[in-house]
Amino acid sequence: MKQIRLISISIIVGLLVTGWLATIGQEAVSLPPLRTASLSKTSSALPEVKDSPISHLHNLLDASQEKRRQMLAQHDPPARAFWERKVNEYSSMDSIERDQKMREAQLHWYLLLVLRSPVEDRDTKLLQIPQADRGLIQNRLKEWSDLSKPMQVDIMTHLPVLRYFGRLITLTPQERQQAMSASLA
Repeated sequence: MKQIRLISISIIVGLLVTGWLATIGQEAVSLPPLRTASLSKTSSALPEVKDSPISHLHNLLDASQEKRRQMLAQHDPPARAFWERKVNEYSSMDSIERDQKMREAQLHWYLLLVLRSPVEDRDTKLLQIPQADRGLIQNRLKEWSDLSKPMQVDIMTHLPVLRYFGRLITLTPQERQQAMSASLA
């Protein structure tokens, strides 16, 4: 029974993600473009839409070297290292790939922000999302509301595991072996 439930959750998450990407006319991407799991489930106050980590990454990428150095200096060492890795990663991409991954990350962040908000606050959060993205998020919320409450809880509880295995499914056998070896190191 548990195995069937996990498979069902994996399929639903896969459909939500690939359906989302198809909606915006992009191919599914095997790796999450930017770790946006900074939305703590235990935090009493969720960030505002304007506090998007993707917006911060945009600002870092657009800044001069000196300005970027100043911006990064405001972070503690682990956060600074994280943002430096992301700047290097995204700087190495061509502009089309970078824009696609950043758009996907932004939509992902919006969706998780709204899903983690109390139901009575979701409309307020939705109104803060840019009009161009709001319809996509509303479509995903509709799909989310069609799921049973236990299924929603399972998905949110197991989201990191589902992402990990969802990513493995999209890799070639050689890439899968490398990813699994790296995660065990």
